[in-house]
Amino acid sequence: MATTGDGGAAKATARWRGALARMLRERFGAEGGASLGRRYVPVLGSGYRGRYGPEAALRDVALTAALVGRRALVFTA
Repeated sequence: MATTGDGGAAKATARWRGALARMLRERFGAEGGASLGRRYVPVLGSGYRGRYGPEAALRDVALTAALVGRRALVFTA
């Protein structure tokens, strides 16, 4: 990925997030996709984005949302 000093990283981030947002809307509808996007996209940092594409993120968001709907999740560092 491009260095943070240029606009390349920002553009790559915007493209990645845009692709994920489109996929979320396609899978969960406009309202559901937007809601999931607001909840989960901000927490998918550069390390995650550098390793995984939007397709994997869609899977992870869908799985996490399904699990959260069943019971409380606790993450530890």
